[in-house]
Amino acid sequence: MVSAVILTLALLVGASAQAISDASPADPYVLGASDVVVVNVLGQNALSGRYQIGADGSFEFPLIGRVEADGKDAEQLEREIVERLAKGYLRRPQVSVSVAEYASQRVFVIGEVRTPGAIPLAGQITLLGAIAKAGGLADTAGGEMAVVRPADGAQAPGPSLPSEPDATVIFRASTRDLRTGTLVRNERLRAGDTVFVPRAQSFQVLGQVRNPGSFTYETGMTVLRALSLAGGATELGAVNRLTIVRTTEAGQEERRARYEDPVAPGDTLIVPTRRW
Repeated sequence: MVSAVILTLALLVGASAQAISDASPADPYVLGASDVVVVNVLGQNALSGRYQIGADGSFEFPLIGRVEADGKDAEQLEREIVERLAKGYLRRPQVSVSVAEYASQRVFVIGEVRTPGAIPLAGQITLLGAIAKAGGLADTAGGEMAVVRPADGAQAPGPSLPSEPDATVIFRASTRDLRTGTLVRNERLRAGDTVFVPRAQSFQVLGQVRNPGSFTYETGMTVLRALSLAGGATELGAVNRLTIVRTTEAGQEERRARYEDPVAPGDTLIVPTRRW
């Protein structure tokens, strides 16, 4: 009995250690143009203050002149200021640097969300976090959202669309899974990424069903799923003669359908009346 308890505890400790080792810490924020940093120099009020990084990636600092900040994190910038102040200006300077305003690093959330736009990348952010900061999904959100990244890996000045040739879709996720809390993979975003949430597409179910009408299309939709959304066939419905009406480039076509057949956006599923 004691051995079993010890073994169980060992397994739990091992699992916890593995979870900790698998967790990736947030990358330090990389400074860029328009960011604002707060520099505090101990005992030197004239040097301490807020400094905005200019378009050239640098800012003017008392005594030492222009300081290059672009591409550095706060700790690296701190070390540079200490080194330069120590060269003939202050003895053993104590400096701390923090980010006051995040402006250069952003991700974008566009499409069917409540407040689309740019989101400052103040540390690590995930797909779910970005959607939350954008106010959540709108009621008109479609079945599948995409995370789009500029193809060259550089940060884009604005949002990217999946259809653009210089952009790459790195991840797709179901809005249904997000709404129901069953999203398996919560992709971590990086500067320049765009979360694109398309408008919902629809299809129709008509004839002998309990709730005929238009319904929101879901990725992987089948005839069986479509019928269930419409409440199923009535007692008068001839499910053995189901038909799908689909508009193609050649025109409108109608064909018999089985439960496992796929339904496409814009389709009309018809359940005819039984023949007596």
